[in-house]
Amino acid sequence: MNQRALTSLALALAVMVLIVTGVMLFLIAHSNVTATIHTMFALLVLIVVGLHVRNNARSLVKHASRGRALWGALIPTAVLLAGVLLEVPGFTRIYDWGNAWRAQQTNTRETTERYQFLSTNAAESGLQLELDIKKGRAFQYPLFAVWIEAGGEIETLYVSPSVPTKTFSGESLERPEALPVWSHRREAALRADAISAATPVHSWHLSSRATRQPFTIYFEVNQSFDWNDYYSQERFPDDPIYSGSGKVGQPSVVYAAEVDLARTYYALEPVGHGHHAGRDGVLVRDLANLTTALEIVDGVLLKIVTAPRTASR
Repeated sequence: MNQRALTSLALALAVMVLIVTGVMLFLIAHSNVTATIHTMFALLVLIVVGLHVRNNARSLVKHASRGRALWGALIPTAVLLAGVLLEVPGFTRIYDWGNAWRAQQTNTRETTERYQFLSTNAAESGLQLELDIKKGRAFQYPLFAVWIEAGGEIETLYVSPSVPTKTFSGESLERPEALPVWSHRREAALRADAISAATPVHSWHLSSRATRQPFTIYFEVNQSFDWNDYYSQERFPDDPIYSGSGKVGQPSVVYAAEVDLARTYYALEPVGHGHHAGRDGVLVRDLANLTTALEIVDGVLLKIVTAPRTASR
């Protein structure tokens, strides 16, 4: 069998599979099967391209020696790469459109629930807590914050790392609308605790410790591009944050529960939302205009695991 013909055919077929799975990942909510196929065929393309370069080394060198051909390939590649990396207006429009399109869809229920396990404050003495957060139908890579309030003090148990570091997709950005209730209350309390771990992309389980009790536990969640009829892209045309970034959508949703330690389990219920542009930390106790924002998570349950642990001497 002709090796050149085999390499060319294998490359063509692998690229076709990459195109199909790439379009599926762009337009449809994430599927592990599709992502696995896309990854494996990307590896196959890498191998076949290596063989192709080896088989056609002389021809490639000859083409590269022709100035027009070389620059004709390098210039558009460099412009496209630089435009995306530098976030030049217009270059990320297609990607943002894909995010907005996927955010309008609902996830299919998984036959086997996948959980990520996070742990914070493990070295602290105090009440051991476990928080179970189940992924909802509208879950599309949201941000989270978990904290407790007791006697006017705030203690953060978890926050997605992008928020306190102000780093989103590798870029330093101001996103005051992300988790405004947690952000403003933490600043008002002059607290510097920002307990972070990897942001979950599935249902997740948080193990942590609370040094104050009794307390109120809060859970705030926010997701970009989750527009609805009320929180549309045209709702606040003069707001430079809401209309300027094009990534906002419905405001953050806050869940809460009063923990009196009289029982083991506490269900956190939605009690309000944050400011649509993150201008303050006021908890707006009105959920009437929220739709899919209330379906990002399917339930938040707190379990009191043990009594306070005595600090070692």
